[in-house]
Amino acid sequence: MNNFLKQIHNQLFGRKGYHNEPFLHHEIQRDESYMDCYHDWEKDKKYIPWLDFMTKVMDERDSNFVDILQTETSNGLLFYINDFVLNKKDAHYIFDLLRDRVKQEGYVCHLSDTRIYNRSEFVEEKNRYFLKPRFEYCVESLQFIQRYGNIIIELIYENNLPKRIKICNHSYRDRKYSHVESFDELKEKLFNVA
Repeated sequence: MNNFLKQIHNQLFGRKGYHNEPFLHHEIQRDESYMDCYHDWEKDKKYIPWLDFMTKVMDERDSNFVDILQTETSNGLLFYINDFVLNKKDAHYIFDLLRDRVKQEGYVCHLSDTRIYNRSEFVEEKNRYFLKPRFEYCVESLQFIQRYGNIIIELIYENNLPKRIKICNHSYRDRKYSHVESFDELKEKLFNVA
């Protein structure tokens, strides 16, 4: 059996260690039809109930719907979206809306991919955007401007059902980089419904 077929066979029928390797991996691509529907959804402000709800559970720190990460170099939010019945279409649109809002803050999308894993109890699909601030250097302080740091947005499905949306930033703690801007400020910009 050639290498490719052997790899597929092992992933499907369980060689140890393969649960951490994606079964499929590809770049996220949006066709014109998807983009037209997304822009209509955005123009009609159909995101408002979802962003309102996400803001409410963040403010209340409701552990049934959100986990919050706060460290010196990373901050993040993990929304459990299966509990508030977000359908697949709206989940993808929220995922793309968050990416677009980060890009409005001067960020560039360096990676957009989908990885599909064959877990023991389910199939997991991870959609991910990795965004970095545009290259800026401050001559006075001799530092790179890192804004909110690098930002990762993930949309995670289990058995084709949306389960989680994760947003996190990672900053550098090095004298070559400026102080990172407030994650709370970023949250306000991402979840603003105006």
